[in-house]
Amino acid sequence: MRKPTIILYPNASIRLLVLYAIFSGASVAGVAAAAAPDSGIQEVTVNAATIDKTLDGKQTNNFAFVSANEIVDQEGRHFAPSDTAGYIARVKPEKKAAYVFWISDKSEVQVAKNVISIFSDYGATVFVIRDTKLDKSQANAPDEPKKQKTVIIVGQPNPHALSATDRVPDMADRPAILRPGKLPSRVRYQFQPDAVVVAAAASVTKLLLGAPPVDSASVFKENVIVAPGAWSCIKNAPGLADTKPIFSNCELRQQVLKLEGRMVDKPEKFATAIEEIRQLIASDGGGTVRAFTSGEMQAWWTFIGFDIEEPTFVLETKGGMYRFIVDFLHGHVFLIDELNALPKQ
Repeated sequence: MRKPTIILYPNASIRLLVLYAIFSGASVAGVAAAAAPDSGIQEVTVNAATIDKTLDGKQTNNFAFVSANEIVDQEGRHFAPSDTAGYIARVKPEKKAAYVFWISDKSEVQVAKNVISIFSDYGATVFVIRDTKLDKSQANAPDEPKKQKTVIIVGQPNPHALSATDRVPDMADRPAILRPGKLPSRVRYQFQPDAVVVAAAASVTKLLLGAPPVDSASVFKENVIVAPGAWSCIKNAPGLADTKPIFSNCELRQQVLKLEGRMVDKPEKFATAIEEIRQLIASDGGGTVRAFTSGEMQAWWTFIGFDIEEPTFVLETKGGMYRFIVDFLHGHVFLIDELNALPKQ
């Protein structure tokens, strides 16, 4: 993740920005740059005319910070900053659009930076806008016009994700079974060090193929996304009906399908889901944990809309009935899907 740029707009009418958007890679022309002495992050000042020229004719998705612990999008969906990755996985926002986060309190700036890091790594163009409050120097001058400035933090696409034209690591220190196939033309893929991948593969093997009792709590953090493919396989399991529904839209053959998954936010619910998946795997003769093939990356990419980031594995059962996908994030299970159960393209 590159350091974000902070752009200062000294213009009270900046909220007109919600009428516009920026496509990925858009630049702001005609700016005067100055170094931010305390952070090393670039600051630039532009005028309203430059804003209008840059943003004219675009469409924006807007988010508001209700508080430092709550964000709401323009569709009325609420999520916590700590669940930003989960929100992205559920909603699958368009990468080429601009995502504008409005914050009203200076204390929320660092939280906003953390949020846009995740959106930026996902590949979106992100602007975070803050209208500052009245300066203390103006507190005793009620007749003076209020000076207002807006801070915009601009995120960048993930510079670490590779595409089909990039040279991939040699992966010499991981077994061949954990080396993914050739990257398809439309897929972006982020590699991790071999040791990280090997360790995560061992955790997945133990979790889904190891002898009971299963220590599912060791790979559960705050929540796990049971994506639509996996949810269709375990939705009738007792104890999971009250998990939180999450929906995503997927365009296939000129039709848009609404797919349902679930958010599991309690360790005992996660344990139930894992046990159900373990039983399905056992019923088809066990399985093998391996890396994606090129075809699997191509197929799954349609349904996720974000970079595939290691450690992510496919557990294919011996009978071929299931291909469970297990996605790790910072040493914990982040998402589980099942490729065979997803709609055919």
